[in-house]
Amino acid sequence: MACSLSLLAAGSAQAAKVRSLAPWKATNVYLVTANLDGRTQPKLEPRARADYVRKGQWVRIACQTRGEKAYGSTLWDRVGQYYVPDRHVKTYTSKRLQGAPSCTPPQPKPPGAPTRYVALGDSFTSGEGAFDYLPEVAPRPASCHRSRNAYPELLAQRLRSGLVHDPARDFLACSGDEVPDLMSRQLGTLGDDVAVVTVGIGGNDSGWIEAVRACMLDALTHPKPGTGKGCTRIIADVFSRRLPELRVRLQDAYNAIRIRAPRAKVIVVGYPALFEDSFKSTACLSTGALTRGARADLRRAAVQLDLEIGAIARANGLGFVDPRDAFKDHRVCGPKEDWIHGLTRAGKGISTISFHPNREGQAGLADVVAAAGPFFE
Repeated sequence: MACSLSLLAAGSAQAAKVRSLAPWKATNVYLVTANLDGRTQPKLEPRARADYVRKGQWVRIACQTRGEKAYGSTLWDRVGQYYVPDRHVKTYTSKRLQGAPSCTPPQPKPPGAPTRYVALGDSFTSGEGAFDYLPEVAPRPASCHRSRNAYPELLAQRLRSGLVHDPARDFLACSGDEVPDLMSRQLGTLGDDVAVVTVGIGGNDSGWIEAVRACMLDALTHPKPGTGKGCTRIIADVFSRRLPELRVRLQDAYNAIRIRAPRAKVIVVGYPALFEDSFKSTACLSTGALTRGARADLRRAAVQLDLEIGAIARANGLGFVDPRDAFKDHRVCGPKEDWIHGLTRAGKGISTISFHPNREGQAGLADVVAAAGPFFE
C-alpha cells in the first residue's frame, strides 16, 4: 500500500543468531562483516551480483566448500543461490563449521524450463517502511520504494538452485499501486520463462488504509463514546463500496498473470492485521485515539479482506499465503517486538511508512512465503 541466502533481517522469528563457535544448523544466521558480491562458483570471477550481501546483515549458510583463495582463505559459503567468501562471514572459525554440509554442484535445469522469480504488488510487497530502497528503474520511479529488505528480495536470495531473480527486471511491486496499476505496468516482463510469481495486491483497492484513517479521525473528533460514526460502521461503509469492484479487479489480474506466465506457480500473499486489540494501552499507538474496540474492528476487517483475496485466489487455482498468524503479538501495540510501524509523522503530515511492515516484519513475511512452497531454501 502507499503510502538479499537465506538472508534474514535481525529479529526474524526463526533465526538463531550465532555469537560464538557453535555447530552448524540450518536455522543459524551469521553476521556479514563486509559488503560481498555473489558468485555462481567458489571463485572471485565472474561476479554474478554486486553487493549481494552487505555489512551488518545476518545470513544463513546453506553449505560450505573449498575454492579459489579469497581474502586469505579458500573456504566459501553458499548463501541462497550464490557463493560468498567465508572470510567475511563471522562463523568464529577459519575452518569448516562442524556439521555444515558440503556444497554439491547445482543441477542444471532442463533445456527450456522456466527459471525466473517475479514479484508483483503494492507497498506491502515493495517494502514501504523497510528502507534501503533500490534506485529508480523505468517504469518504476523511486517513489515505488522497492526495498532491499522487502520479502521478495529476501526470498530471491533463498531461491533453490536454477531459479534466478534480477531486481531491475523482476521486482515490479510499487508502493501505492492498485490492481489497474499492476495491470498496466507490472505485467510487462512476464513470460514463459517465469517459474514463480508472488503477488500481493488489493489493499489499496479495498480502501483498507482509508478505513484505518477514517476510524482514527472519527475517534479524535468524537472522543465521547457514542457521539461519532464508529469504526464498525466506517469499515462497513468503505467495504460495501470497494469490495465488489475489488473482486472483479482481482479476477482480471489473476487471469492476466496466468495468461502471461502460463508455466509459473503463482502465490498470492495476503495482509497482516495491523493492531493488537488487547495488550497495551492506546498511548502506544501514538494516536491517543483508537480504543481497544476500534482495534478489534480493524483486525476483523483485515480478516475479511484476506478471506476475500484468498477465496478468489483459490478459485483461480493459485496458492494463497495468510500472514496473520505469523504477526501475532508483533502487531502495533503487541507484547513482542513490533513488526509494523505505528502512526509516524513526516513534517506536518503522516509518513507513508505508517502501518506498514518494518524490516523485521518483511523478514517475517519472507519466512511465511518460503514455507508455502518448494521454491525457496
